[in-house]
Amino acid sequence: MSLVIGNWEWTELAVACMSILGGSFVLGTAGFGMGLFAVPLMLTLIDPVTVVVCMNTVALLMYSLVLLQTKEHLQLRKMAPITVAGMLAVPLAIYFLNSFNVTLLRIIISLIILISAIAFCFNIQRALPRENVIAPVFGFAVGLMLVTLGTGGPLLVLFLFTQGTSKQAF
Repeated sequence: MSLVIGNWEWTELAVACMSILGGSFVLGTAGFGMGLFAVPLMLTLIDPVTVVVCMNTVALLMYSLVLLQTKEHLQLRKMAPITVAGMLAVPLAIYFLNSFNVTLLRIIISLIILISAIAFCFNIQRALPRENVIAPVFGFAVGLMLVTLGTGGPLLVLFLFTQGTSKQAF
């Protein structure tokens, strides 16, 4: 007989807690990357929709704390288009999250995380023209990724690095 807490088996709960703990350590160390660390581990036992909802809930709490600590460095004028575009992506992302096949969602999440990790390992950066035009596009893409895949921060960080934004500003 297995121990069940709510709809979670004890092994799923243990993997989720350890993944989130490790992801929180990465977030505290690098300032981003919680989903990059936690999502692949959680996907080993937990369905993708539950992983995404769990990660977004925890990330909202964690990033709210980060925001409180770094609010004096926040560049509202620079971040507003990205934020608004990201919020506009949420309805479409929820539709995708509910309509994707679970296996396909696992594959997409894994590929996005792998590509993000490779981009960071090789410090891939490209200068992007017309920041005022491209920023909302990245914001929309990140909003779509965060809600659908549970990770999207690395793409935003790569974009902000190419724009010369300091780490404290995001």
